Amino acid sequence: MIKKINDDLNDYISQHLKYQMLSFKLSNDANQKGYPGFARFFQVEAADAVVHIRKICNYLMDQDAQVEIKDIKVPTFTTKNIEEALKKLKSTKEELLDFTNKLVKSARENNDNLTAKFYDWFLIDFYEEIAYEKDLLDWIAMSNSNLYKIDKRLLKTEEPDTLKVIVPFYEPE
Repeated sequence: MIKKINDDLNDYISQHLKYQMLSFKLSNDANQKGYPGFARFFQVEAADAVVHIRKICNYLMDQDAQVEIKDIKVPTFTTKNIEEALKKLKSTKEELLDFTNKLVKSARENNDNLTAKFYDWFLIDFYEEIAYEKDLLDWIAMSNSNLYKIDKRLLKTEEPDTLKVIVPFYEPE
């Protein structure tokens, strides 16, 4: 693996770590505002970031490349309400999607089609998650500020299926 691609993938890990910290921060904010469902939703987002990081690390290790965790700055901010928190999560994920597209371009420019293809999984995953977050924002807009049903629904948010993400062809015995 060429150094540029290795560096890009390590930067990708850093971006996912920042997203994970953001998600934990939003979970704490939601919990303090009395929304256990939103708090769970944001925690599941953080867990999803961990799975993504593992996927990237495994890809690097499978390529006999170096995994280098860089310094991560923990986000410092406070959200006024759940809608603002969700918008923050969605905009951050959109930035991560844009960053992924830049990494795809970099991989292709460096004739690394395998890595470009590797990023495709993330592009699809982010697209689906952003669409769901858009739906949540639409539901909030239609709720007349009564978030009880949405919060209750989010209490049922499922954890990511770790093996399906990290080892897509895994079949239990």
